[in-house]
Amino acid sequence: MAWEIKEECLKVVGEAWQNAGITNCQAKSLRTQLELCQKGLMTWRQTLKQQEDQIIKNGSQNIGHLQNSGTGEHVVAMKQIQEEVVSAITTNDINWKQRAKQHWLKHGDKNTQYFHMQASQRKKINAVKSIEDSQGRVVTDQSEIGEVFTCFFSSLFTTSQPLSIDQCLQEMDTKLDMDMKAWLLKPFTREEITATVFKMNPLGSPGPNGFPSQFSQKNWEVEGDQVCNFALDFLNHGRSLSEVNDTFITLIPKVQSPTRVVDYRPISLCNVLYKVVSKTMANRLKHILPQIIAPNQSAFVPGRLISDNTLVAYEKKFVPSRGLRQGDPLSPYLFILCAEALSSLLKHAEACGSLTPVTIGRGPVKVNHLFFADDSLLFCQAKYEEIKCVLNILELYEKGSGQVLNKDKSAIYFSKNTTLMSQQQIMHLAGVQSTSNLEKYLGLPTLVGRKKIASFHSLIDRTWSRVSNWRTKFFSAAGKEILLKAVLQAIPTYAMGMFLLPASITRKLNQILRRFWWGFNEDSSKIQWINWEQLSGRKDMGGLGFRDLRCLNIALLSKQGWRILQNPTSLVAQILKVGNGQQINIWHDRWIPSLPAQKIVTPRDADCWCDKVSDIIDPQLKIWQESLISELFSIQEIEGIKAIPISLGGREDKLTWQFTPNGNYTVKSGYYLGKELEREQIGESSSKTMDCQVWRSVWKLKVPPATRMFVWRACSEVLPTMANLKRRKVVKDSICLICKREHETSGHALWGCSGAQDVWCQELFGKLDSEELNEVAVTMRVIWARRNDVLHGKAFKHPREIIAQARTELSLHNEAMQKDVGANSKNMTRVHIWTKPAVGSLKVNWDAAVQTRMGRIGIGVIIRDHQGLVIGALRANRPLRGSVFDAEAYGLLLACVFCKEIGIRHLCLEGDSKQVQDSPNWSLGGCLISDAKEVLTSAAVWSISHVYREAKMVAHRLTQAAYECTEDMYDIEICPSCILQMVSKEKSH
Repeated sequence: MAWEIKEECLKVVGEAWQNAGITNCQAKSLRTQLELCQKGLMTWRQTLKQQEDQIIKNGSQNIGHLQNSGTGEHVVAMKQIQEEVVSAITTNDINWKQRAKQHWLKHGDKNTQYFHMQASQRKKINAVKSIEDSQGRVVTDQSEIGEVFTCFFSSLFTTSQPLSIDQCLQEMDTKLDMDMKAWLLKPFTREEITATVFKMNPLGSPGPNGFPSQFSQKNWEVEGDQVCNFALDFLNHGRSLSEVNDTFITLIPKVQSPTRVVDYRPISLCNVLYKVVSKTMANRLKHILPQIIAPNQSAFVPGRLISDNTLVAYEKKFVPSRGLRQGDPLSPYLFILCAEALSSLLKHAEACGSLTPVTIGRGPVKVNHLFFADDSLLFCQAKYEEIKCVLNILELYEKGSGQVLNKDKSAIYFSKNTTLMSQQQIMHLAGVQSTSNLEKYLGLPTLVGRKKIASFHSLIDRTWSRVSNWRTKFFSAAGKEILLKAVLQAIPTYAMGMFLLPASITRKLNQILRRFWWGFNEDSSKIQWINWEQLSGRKDMGGLGFRDLRCLNIALLSKQGWRILQNPTSLVAQILKVGNGQQINIWHDRWIPSLPAQKIVTPRDADCWCDKVSDIIDPQLKIWQESLISELFSIQEIEGIKAIPISLGGREDKLTWQFTPNGNYTVKSGYYLGKELEREQIGESSSKTMDCQVWRSVWKLKVPPATRMFVWRACSEVLPTMANLKRRKVVKDSICLICKREHETSGHALWGCSGAQDVWCQELFGKLDSEELNEVAVTMRVIWARRNDVLHGKAFKHPREIIAQARTELSLHNEAMQKDVGANSKNMTRVHIWTKPAVGSLKVNWDAAVQTRMGRIGIGVIIRDHQGLVIGALRANRPLRGSVFDAEAYGLLLACVFCKEIGIRHLCLEGDSKQVQDSPNWSLGGCLISDAKEVLTSAAVWSISHVYREAKMVAHRLTQAAYECTEDMYDIEICPSCILQMVSKEKSH
């Protein structure tokens, strides 16, 4: 928040917290303390704002006077004034961004008119100027408008005393097992509360007390203990939430021009203290929902963003006696649990033959309903009996749940085979009108026939509407980049994940994105310096990472295909990970990662009986049958097979995606694969682009985003220099306007021109480090800005002033970044030495190293007790062409097997690969970790911890020695000579 960047803020909060005192009721104490904080912060902020406004006004005038002198003599004075002004503007900048609610723009430039415009526009939209009351009378007086809303919601949230609850629930199966019950009933902990607080959206819309969750996150040292105690009092002991359970109701328009109260959807803005409790319960509940909710319920959609809300202030309060509050983190889960009763009733009717389901495609899947939150599709035959059954079920559910079917928003879609008389009878019985077009379900066309262009043309309209309503002149190139990626490209993404859009639609969308990026007037576009194909390339290849929507469409659809894939050989990029080998065909499947074709190419002998990979594995020893594979395969194939670790736990074979480290398909990997295949088809070589390392260096610059974008434009030769303008026939002469001697290219304007050299000769000597490169980048942008000023008739700035301005900008940027990092990072103490385990436990350190050229890895394992004595040591090397992570995972597996073989049951494993601690995935390393944990099930107590290399240097030395071994070397209660000195030194610590 804007005021948090001031050091005085924490002092104000601390004083208010101490002055409030502590009562026996945690909730009352917190409420009182927050109220005092609010008053103290408001008083302090008003005083601070007056001071900042005066600094900005006076400072801007003084800077203007000093700049007009143009001699560079006042650089120091200007820098001091500028720092004061920027500090004041930064606070104002953050405040306007918060008011504008543009969460997509996380890393843009300093404050612009855009945020002022957005905040003002939101204020206009949020106003409700008239509403119809229950009698149909239009009310325009603000107090009467509030009364209409209050009466409606008081009635809406008053209980109807529902009956028939038991009848609704009688068809539901018992799905909670003992483990689930134990999970739900175990006591809540302080760690859960803390994790909930720090995972909440920092600047989400606050509740009645006005504090967003960021207030608690930033002041956790002050209020953390009390928040945890308050939450645990309720969660574990059932204390009341009444002190914090008050809520603002905010309204989202359901239609374009709302006129009635029912045209608004109420969203609750709860206090953060309540949301902490609710979200903690939701986090506990969501782990078991997949096991207890029927697949007919896809998910819960909480609605549009809070940033689209229309706020209404009420003069009266009311106490609800029923209802699920949209905006309460727990409500989505409660809603789908309630809807599970309706789902069970419909499935029971189908099982009894009362309802006829529809068949999905040609497969065996049949459904009679689909739920997505409160949007529902019910299917049955157009018969009186079945319609009556559906209505009876809905009536029973209404009586039991208190929810009521909105017949005004409901419709019946009849097939073409239904007679007109049957349609009229069914509509009369149901009290619902028919429709020939289901319009959209969940934002997508329900029926897509041959007129695909018409079905998806709304995507073009929505995208163009966004672009045409934005004032692009308020954005820098860096801001436009974020806007294009975060907002415009996201508009068609949902539809593209389900449908292959017509090529004409994606072409038009790409055209709109292109026009937005380069800018346009009402009748014409501005100069497009680079084609869209290059802009949509990767950033490390000279592009900007924009997405070609046609290729993205295919990548998104491929994600759906990956999920439902049943044929393992249908896609080129799939590789089978060997588990027990029972699912993999030796001769047809791709299962050997180290081979060029990733599969066996040696012809199969006619008398060969081996078919599955399991046929060439010794089932007892869990090793490859070397004598058999030497008869069947080539030398290269034999080496590739022997380099594959065999699962010790007997896990099943797994289909994985080749182009990601964890073996799972991602849209990003699919998109870049598609672009690479496109380039190969047209014969384009990636070597045409500048060295990837150069482009990576550009994007790694620690400078403001606008400066990085400027450097990219300079390197891509797309600055509007005189040479480029002449090439586009905008000007006739390309001579530099400053030196009047050479043609003005990007290199000349920023480096070769005498005006630029005046700056560089005072600044740069020798080879540049990363910090100096940052300064060069900012300086080039300031030089370009000076060039533009001269072009438009302003004074030529002195080189000293250019250098001072560049350094000031970079210094302010670095300070802002350091504050951001410091506010969000936690101090980590680096352990530099090995530490002894607790008495009764053994410490196992392992390490692994990769010899890429030889295709082998070395592994070292050392086991020591609480006195530092060596219990066992292992040196081994294996044929493996994989990543460092794969090698570390292999080392963990051998360490676990070693411990099991010598009977260790209490062990603490330590390695320097943090990735090994993460959840196992379907990469080779992930599979090895799964095997290691399977081996560890025989141990009574075990743990895996991350340490830095300094704390496991003995294992590292064993790894180096492992390359010299021709076979595995085991030492039991003997210390190998290569580590004797190191072990003695660590033992004495």
